[in-house]
Amino acid sequence: MSFRSRRTHPVFLTLLAAALLLAAPPAARAFSLDQWGLALTSGQDMDVAPGRLSRVGVIGHAAGPLWQGRHARLELRLELHAGWFSDYHRGWESAATGGLRLRLGCACAGSFYLEAGIGPSYNSLAIAELGTRFNFLSYAGLGVRLPWTESLAWEIGYRVRHLSNAGLHPRNHGVTSHQFLLGVVISF
Repeated sequence: MSFRSRRTHPVFLTLLAAALLLAAPPAARAFSLDQWGLALTSGQDMDVAPGRLSRVGVIGHAAGPLWQGRHARLELRLELHAGWFSDYHRGWESAATGGLRLRLGCACAGSFYLEAGIGPSYNSLAIAELGTRFNFLSYAGLGVRLPWTESLAWEIGYRVRHLSNAGLHPRNHGVTSHQFLLGVVISF
């Protein structure tokens, strides 16, 4: 069997995507991103020895509502992460995560949020606890969004992050860390 005959034909993939789109509920078809944001991050590991692994970084995100009620909103968030490590060799990390955020409260007076997400990550460090440079980043967090203007808000948050290779390598202790965020969000 040749390589060409084992590939999935592009027409089949296009028809499959069209069928899934048509089968999706109207709310899912109407999904659109309605905010962009940028956050500065800082954190430190909870479980790497010897020494400490400190991290600073930036997260850019786009988000849109999956569901919205009078005083609650469930958002789909797509994030791009860039970070720099110190104190345990110097290096960098990049990641792309998808996540859900539940915002509770009135947007005009501020809101509280809970969030969780996961995605692939790559870093330049040879951290023994990770076993490999390709990993998965998962997080859970909480925070507040404080309105500044009608379309601009500040966010202050806290996350617990975990980097792990998900069993891709026999060494898979992972690295769990605190992460503090200070960000700005533009809604449109």
